[in-house]
Amino acid sequence: MSENNDKLFEDEEPIDLDTLESYLLSLADNAELELDLRDCGFMDEEEFSAYEGRFGNLMVLESELNKTASNKPPTVKAQEEYQDSQIRAIRLLGNRIVENNGFKKDSIENRTNEIVETIKEEWAIPE
Repeated sequence: MSENNDKLFEDEEPIDLDTLESYLLSLADNAELELDLRDCGFMDEEEFSAYEGRFGNLMVLESELNKTASNKPPTVKAQEEYQDSQIRAIRLLGNRIVENNGFKKDSIENRTNEIVETIKEEWAIPE
């Protein structure tokens, strides 16, 4: 509980400003997520969930960078953590995300197809 005697109304208990701030930030994060999903070409969270685990939406990132990247928006990850990676392909993908102003549904589809084609070429199964 806050040391202050902060009240919204006279007859209420004091509010914990840290708890209130966390709550308001979570509301903002959820609103931002919904807006970002539509901006990224997804109709809703259900459609995004169907794409979330696809190869094209996954990144092999060093452990410490992965921890700090967490659930940041793609452009923020691309400008920060991806650029700090020791893996050149990750830095290049980060540049592409920044240049395209984000990572959208069609980006996931395209990158998934690129990965599948690379796998087919590198590890072709003889007929």
